[in-house]
Amino acid sequence: IIRGDEYDGKLQSFSKGQLKEKLLFIQQITPLPNLMSSGRGPTPVFVNGVSNKNLQITMRPGEVQLWRIVNATAGAGQGKITLPFTAVPAGPKPIVYKQIAQDGVQFAYENYASPVNGKNAIVMMPANRVDLLVQAPSTPGCFTYIFGTLPRGQGQVLTLVVNGSPINPT
Repeated sequence: IIRGDEYDGKLQSFSKGQLKEKLLFIQQITPLPNLMSSGRGPTPVFVNGVSNKNLQITMRPGEVQLWRIVNATAGAGQGKITLPFTAVPAGPKPIVYKQIAQDGVQFAYENYASPVNGKNAIVMMPANRVDLLVQAPSTPGCFTYIFGTLPRGQGQVLTLVVNGSPINPT
């Protein structure tokens, strides 16, 4: 994670120091060395060491958080991750997000403000990093999302718990 006044300082200043940060570290864990594990079936994918269907993030209604996502999966063709966050079942509670950086390089305002930012898929190859500003739905509840398209078709399930007093970001 690259930190400094020019990036993190400006984000915290803009958010009046209230911007919470989440690190989502996506990795494949196998007891075999990488070259020996290829072709032996799907390698389990974990986010922050948590297996499928157990990843939970809590936010307040309308809260904006900085999510830093690291693709630490292995394998040339197997390690590609495509993000969006797909609601399950499809419904009116999307996660709203804007990509603000990739691989430690902050987006120019024109790229951040582009109408396609947050609508097009973000492709992450192994070792890529992305920073997103993510806003929770304004309605409290427990929402389930498929967190990207992961290697070999595995989908990580993210449960977003929205509760507490609403935040009105300005």
